[in-house]
Amino acid sequence: MAQGNGIDNRQQRVIDRLVREFTKQEGDRLSDAVERLLEVKCDFLGGAPDDWDLRDVAEVLLDLHPVNVILEPDEFPQVVPAAAALMRFLAERHPSRAEMFETAAEGAEQMADQFVSEMADERLWAAEKRLWSRAQAEGVDLDDQFAMDEWLEEFSQRPRAERDRVLGTRGIPMSGLMAPRMAPSDAIPGGDELTQALDDAVMLRQLVALVRYVGESRGVGEMGEFSSEDTFELAQLLNTGDLQDHSGDPSDDDAPASDQLAGLDLIYQVALQADLLTLTDLGVTLVPGARASLATEATIELADAVFTAMLFEAGSAGSGERHSRYGFSWFVDEVDERMLGLLLDLYETETPVDVDEFGRHTWDQIEESYDWESFSESERFDPDNLDFYSQLVVEDTRYALGRFAELGVVRLVDASATTGADTTSGGRVELDVLGKVLVHRLVAEMAGIPLPGSLEHLSPVELLTAVAKLPNDAAVAELDNWLAVGDETAVERMIAAMAEVSPPQRHGAYHALLRLGPNDAPTCQQFEAVGLDFMALVYGVDTGRFDPSIFEMGNDPESWVELLATVAGLWGPEVAATGWAEQAAAPAGLSDMLDRAWRVGGDDTEPAIEAIGSGHPDKKVAKAARKALFKLRSAG
Repeated sequence: MAQGNGIDNRQQRVIDRLVREFTKQEGDRLSDAVERLLEVKCDFLGGAPDDWDLRDVAEVLLDLHPVNVILEPDEFPQVVPAAAALMRFLAERHPSRAEMFETAAEGAEQMADQFVSEMADERLWAAEKRLWSRAQAEGVDLDDQFAMDEWLEEFSQRPRAERDRVLGTRGIPMSGLMAPRMAPSDAIPGGDELTQALDDAVMLRQLVALVRYVGESRGVGEMGEFSSEDTFELAQLLNTGDLQDHSGDPSDDDAPASDQLAGLDLIYQVALQADLLTLTDLGVTLVPGARASLATEATIELADAVFTAMLFEAGSAGSGERHSRYGFSWFVDEVDERMLGLLLDLYETETPVDVDEFGRHTWDQIEESYDWESFSESERFDPDNLDFYSQLVVEDTRYALGRFAELGVVRLVDASATTGADTTSGGRVELDVLGKVLVHRLVAEMAGIPLPGSLEHLSPVELLTAVAKLPNDAAVAELDNWLAVGDETAVERMIAAMAEVSPPQRHGAYHALLRLGPNDAPTCQQFEAVGLDFMALVYGVDTGRFDPSIFEMGNDPESWVELLATVAGLWGPEVAATGWAEQAAAPAGLSDMLDRAWRVGGDDTEPAIEAIGSGHPDKKVAKAARKALFKLRSAG
């Protein structure tokens, strides 16, 4: 199962106790499914394990399970009965809320067919669920960590196309890595800061120049290498720094081939792997690739394609002569494989990492993974010279990070120039502006969350339905982006859509509209025009257009109930209870209103009264609300 917000020790103790009591009372047939339901609820939705309502049941069964939870098909039919049994078990434990739990149980039973259908729909699966489902299908025991690690290592070596088919993403070879928790969207650079970072990315400028240089086609050698003339011209055009040790005359017998120039070869290989260029005619003609149109200017789309190619295909430590310098290439491949883990760590911890220390740690992992005795007769390896190999790995780590720095992904700080050499030592590495954006996009993909901005093409109803399933930060970013890129009718269409979706789905849209500047903000009349009269009242107060003292609904319990339910949904029960309930109950008074409100019925009455029972600071008022709530539930 994918990870959500985590389960703390207190929640886990309550879960364990509930499962024991459920099993003692109901038997163990459904106990595993009940435990999983409690864990999913606490991990992703938070709160107390025994605090459920119908919306929680719907989200756990129809949103979280299909996306994140791995089950065998023969386990699907157990989940809904387990959810219904759990709700009725909790009803017995909490008699004052028995009606609510029974409603949740009946609702769960009505979801049975949809639950089975969505669990089987692989289009809904997050990347992590896709990965482990494939492992399970191939016979891996998901309770055996060693077997899982072995399978991951093997899977990460499969062709990219196969990984793409399995993960439904860019085929991330996770090598045991799970997606870290996503950073808040407002912590990710954008606007002018991102634009400047793209303009400053040396590698993006080089790739744009390379694709332009190739034009409609350019001949290359049988191994795909550039001619000597092209090699020298490109090394100078792209300013790769490769010609310092060469005469600069392409006609010399010892003139290097393009694949012997590390800087140029890396740019070339990245262009090929990112589909900016492609080889045709048995590999002797270079032409624009399927994504050549990206390489016209430095954009986030080009940066993302290049980042992916470097991270998963072309590498950064093992280009050109870096492979042949030592007579073997295994170590640089190991360094490349560990770049993903480093970037994820930098993203999650926001703490710079010592470059040499990371290189030595990489070597420690390599040293543990090799059977050095088997190389005792090898001409390439000397098992007695491991200190030398360790230093090579540290150098390759620094080299790889330098290439990512040229893309603008990382920044090397406090490094010192090496005396008498064109190298550096020491220092730390941290994510740069472009790196924060690119890794954030990668983490979103690993977690099965749409890439930032990818929902802007949806209709407003489709958008509100989609963002309801996202973490709050991602939902906020998508809503704000949809309004920002929309035309002059975007606000009007968003408000119209709010009237068509459920209250929880419209609440996020309300806050997005509230975040708009004064020139773009809607009017109260626009809410009223689509039947959202009470939301219009709340919006008027939130924007300073209305004084809340004008709301006196003491003689209209139906309106009082709907207003309180609207406020509770938008701002929480405490705000509804302390900021609105008494004023809106005037002149009759809150006690009198509570005595009449429970008779209103409908979907809004329970949340309105429950808000006062749970959020009002006056114990007498809160008790009166709980009494009214009991009458409401007893009346059926």
